[in-house]
Amino acid sequence: MYQVKCDDSVIYDLRDSKLKIISPKLTTELNKTGTFDFTIPEQNPNYDKIKKLKNIITIFQDGEEIWRGRVINDELDFYNRKKVECEGELSFLLDTIQRPYSFQGTPQDLFTKFIQNHNAAVEDSKKFVIRNITVSDPNDYTNREDSNYTNSWDSINDKLINTYGGYIETGQLENGERYIDYIKEYNSINPQTIEFGKNLLDITQYAKGEDIKTAIIPLGKDGLTISSVNNGKDFIYNEIAVSLFGWIYGTVEYSDVSIANNLLNKAKEYLETVINESLTIELSAVDLHYLNCDISKFKKGDMVRVISIPHKIDKYFQVSKLSISLDNPKSSKITLGQTFTTLTQKQINNAKNIQETININSQETQEMQKEVVTLKENVEKLDETIVKLPEEYISKEEMNGRLMIKGELTDFKELEEIKKPEEGDLYKISDTKKVYLFYDDKWIEILTKQEHDEEITKINERLEVLEKGVEE
Repeated sequence: MYQVKCDDSVIYDLRDSKLKIISPKLTTELNKTGTFDFTIPEQNPNYDKIKKLKNIITIFQDGEEIWRGRVINDELDFYNRKKVECEGELSFLLDTIQRPYSFQGTPQDLFTKFIQNHNAAVEDSKKFVIRNITVSDPNDYTNREDSNYTNSWDSINDKLINTYGGYIETGQLENGERYIDYIKEYNSINPQTIEFGKNLLDITQYAKGEDIKTAIIPLGKDGLTISSVNNGKDFIYNEIAVSLFGWIYGTVEYSDVSIANNLLNKAKEYLETVINESLTIELSAVDLHYLNCDISKFKKGDMVRVISIPHKIDKYFQVSKLSISLDNPKSSKITLGQTFTTLTQKQINNAKNIQETININSQETQEMQKEVVTLKENVEKLDETIVKLPEEYISKEEMNGRLMIKGELTDFKELEEIKKPEEGDLYKISDTKKVYLFYDDKWIEILTKQEHDEEITKINERLEVLEKGVEE
C-alpha cells in the first residue's frame, strides 16, 4: 500500500477517503532524477499546502520510503484541481554551481569535492552525506578541469559517470540525514523471473547506427597516442563489429593520461562500452508482486532473469526503469536494459559464419567444425550463467536484505546436502572458489563479470585461429 506526504502532511492514503489524489504515477530510472505526477482535488484537506519548489514530497510503500523529491510545476484545471509535477531529490544538485577548477586526485576525491561544494551552498533539506563510493580508477588518479560554471549534477555526469560509469543513489539514514552513494554496480539478484506468455509485455532489439564506432583513436596528454605499444598503429578496433558494420572511426581524449599502456587500456574499455551501448535490448514487463505479495518486488538496479523462447533469450538483465501507478499497481511496468559488456550473441553468429565456410570434405576441417560448435555452445552457456557479484562476498543480513552470498561451504557435496534451499540462494564453495545459485530446483554455477569476460576472450582467440585455418 502506498502513502504520499507533502512535508509532514499526508496527501494520499487509501485508508482515508478524504486523502485522495488522481492518477498518481511514479517513474524512477537509473541515474535520472525520476518524476512523480498527480492531480489533487480541492476537497483534499492538504490541497493548499502544495507549493512549487518549496515542499518535499515523499512516497512510502508499506511504510518504507521509496522516493523523495520536490514540486516543480503546478497548475489549475477547469474544475480547480491542481495538476502537480515533481522531480526526484537528485535534482537538488542542479541548484548549485561548481566554480572553475583544476583537479588532480582520485575519482572518490573528486566526487567528495563536488558534494562538499554543493552542501556548502544549500539549506539542510538539500544536503547529502556521502555513504559509499565504490567507483575507482585503475591508476587511482584522475586529472580534471573545467573553466565554466557548471551545475553539480552535470559536473558529476561529465567528469565521473561518463568516464568511470557507475550509479548515483540516495536515501535516508537512521538519523534522518540524506545519504548519497556513487556505486560501481548494483549487487542484487531478484528471484522473480520474466517469461514470455506470463509477464513479458514487449521486447525491442535495435542498434543505434549514429552511435556505433568500430575503431577508436585514443589521444592522451600532449598528443600522446598508442602507436608505441600497439604495433605502430594509433587506433584499435573490434573485429566482430567491423565485420558487422564496416570501419567507422571515432576519437576519444584522455587529457590526464601520460603513459601509452594506460591510454591503450582506457581505449579498449571505451570501445567495448560504446559498442554495447549502441547494441541494445529493451524489455517491458509486469511486476507480479502486485498480483501476489509473496513474490519479490522489482527494484531499480536488480538483475532479473528473462526467458523468451521465441526470441531465443535466457539471460539476466538489469531493471533500468520503473513506472508505477500508485492507485492501480497492477498496471505498473518495468523496463530492463542489456548490461553485459561482451558482444556474445554477435560472437555466436560469427562462429556460425565460420562453421558454414568450412570444407567438410576434409577430416581436418571436420574437426575444426566440431570445435567451432563446441565453442559456440560454451559461449551460450557462459552467457546464461553470468551474474554480477561484489569483489568481496557479503552476507544477506549485512546488505539490508539484498540477495547476496548466504554462506561459504567446504565442497559441492555439502551444498547438495542443504535441506529445502530457497530459490535465489547463493553459496560459495571453499575448495573450488566457485559460486552456485539455486534456481529451478537445481544448483547452477555462476560467474563474476571478470571470469565471464576472460572466458569469452579465450574463446575469441581460438575462433580467430580457426578462421585463419579455414582461409588457408
